[in-house]
Amino acid sequence: MNRILIIDDEPAIQEVLGDILRDEGYEVFLAGDGPEGLRLLRTEPVDVVFLDVWLPGKGGIDVLQEIKAEWQDVEVIIVSGHATVETAVRSIKLGAFDYLHKPVDIELLSETLKKANEKIRLKKEGQKAIYKVKECGEASGVEVREVLLEGHPSSEIIDFAENNDIDLIVMGTLGKTGLDRFLMGSVAEKVVRNSKVPVLVVRSEEQS
Repeated sequence: MNRILIIDDEPAIQEVLGDILRDEGYEVFLAGDGPEGLRLLRTEPVDVVFLDVWLPGKGGIDVLQEIKAEWQDVEVIIVSGHATVETAVRSIKLGAFDYLHKPVDIELLSETLKKANEKIRLKKEGQKAIYKVKECGEASGVEVREVLLEGHPSSEIIDFAENNDIDLIVMGTLGKTGLDRFLMGSVAEKVVRNSKVPVLVVRSEEQS
C-alpha cells in the first residue's frame, strides 16, 4: 500500500482529499503547514506528497525544495487554488511531479497519482536491477561504476568510456538521451560477467 502525505492548511481540503485517497486504498497522513509536514516525513516515510503552494509561514515552494533535497525519491504533486503559470513552471523545474488546480478534479487526481506511482515503480525496479549488476561485478571481480545521466551530456559519457577502455551500459528509459546502447536486467549482468575491463552503468531516469 502506497503512503501519501497531504500538506494543506485548509481542513476541508485535507478531509476531501484524504477521503478520496483512503477510498482508493492509500494510507494517508495530514499536515497543516510545511514544518509539520517535514517532521512527519522524518518519522513516516511516504511515496507521494500533495502540497499546497500557499501555506502559512514556510511557503509551498520552499517546502518542495526541502523535500526534494532530502527525499529525492518522494514524488510531490502541487495543489493550489491560486495558480499562476510562473509558479507551475517553477515548481516543475524544482522537481514537482505535476501541478493540479483547486478544486481538484477527482478523475484527474486519480490519473496523476497513477502516473506518479508508475514512475515510483519503475525507479524501484531500476534500482533493484542496478544492485544485481553490482553484485554480479563483485562476484566476477569486475569494477562497476554508476553515474546518473542527468547533468552529463551523452557525448561526454561516451567519450569518457571510449578513452578509458570502459564498457558502457545504459539502464533506464532512453528518451532523448542520444545513447544508443540500452541493456537491462539479465543482459546487463551477462555483459558484466564477460567484461575484461571496468563497467560504467549510466542510469537514466527519463520516462517515456
